[in-house]
Amino acid sequence: MVRVNIQRTKYKQITSCFQFDSSYPKSRALIELKSRHVSDRLLQGLTKLAEGEAEKVLGKPQVLPVLRFVQTFLDDNPLCCCSEEIANVRKKLKPQTDSIKLRQKNSSVLVKVGDADYYLKYNLTIPQDYPDTCIRIEERACNYPPVFRRWFRAQSEEIARRCVQPPAKLNPQKDHPLCARPLTRTRS
Repeated sequence: MVRVNIQRTKYKQITSCFQFDSSYPKSRALIELKSRHVSDRLLQGLTKLAEGEAEKVLGKPQVLPVLRFVQTFLDDNPLCCCSEEIANVRKKLKPQTDSIKLRQKNSSVLVKVGDADYYLKYNLTIPQDYPDTCIRIEERACNYPPVFRRWFRAQSEEIARRCVQPPAKLNPQKDHPLCARPLTRTRS
């Protein structure tokens, strides 16, 4: 068995496990990908893709090409650490008026939410060390009155801040020490 840990950041790390039978390299190695922070659904899909990469090089050593593939995936998909959160947000959106677009190169998410004649469009930039660092929220377009725009923006920034910073006045009897958590798990 070969076990290799590929780590880009604390939350973007995948452990690759390879098991070989007696006919290796003529048969494909058994590949298992594990991670504490990357979602299981994404890992299952990535495992299938990695197995496909191993199939391409049957008869040759398969470990390095598969590891290179997984490493390239982590480099090219910086939003993989929050894929489960993005999926949860996608479920809550109304398909006829709302949309979400991922920009992997910029590590950002463009969210458009609308209702009746009103809409707002926000660009959420996800930092490399998310969820230890707060996301950056930028308003792209909005046709709500200015008072609502300011309130939406302030509420968004406050919710994001609470995920990574402790309260200013910490009550030791009620409050627990802060540990960074993903943004969408703060409210249901």
